[in-house]
Amino acid sequence: MIVVAPVFREEPLMRAVWENIKRRRGQVILVGSGQAVKDPASYFLSLVALGARAYLVDPWPLKPEGSFVVVDGKRGVIGPLVAGFADPEGKTRELREDEVAKWYAYGFALARSGVAFTYDPETEALGHILRRLGFRR
Repeated sequence: MIVVAPVFREEPLMRAVWENIKRRRGQVILVGSGQAVKDPASYFLSLVALGARAYLVDPWPLKPEGSFVVVDGKRGVIGPLVAGFADPEGKTRELREDEVAKWYAYGFALARSGVAFTYDPETEALGHILRRLGFRR
């Protein structure tokens, strides 16, 4: 499964990705912008901590707000604001079979062009504690 989104805020979508990670049904690859790491409403760090592979792309090539694409090789959905491809009524829609293959290839191309990102919540928590105690800046 490849998930291409700038910030990973869409709760129903992220719940579906989380279920996929939890059930270990193949690998999950997240492709996001630098904002995905910084945004307090983003599910990005949580999904990476649960085992998704992640890549950051800068500058972000798609429209920054409300755009996302999820494809698993056979099926996919596209968010309402992906410029030029989204539903004219502004709704999330399923991708046609020919679109799935193109977005799957595009998602992999974005991942290859991005920088691999890792996140370990225990290490981050320890670093936060050490900064609060004044042992680290």
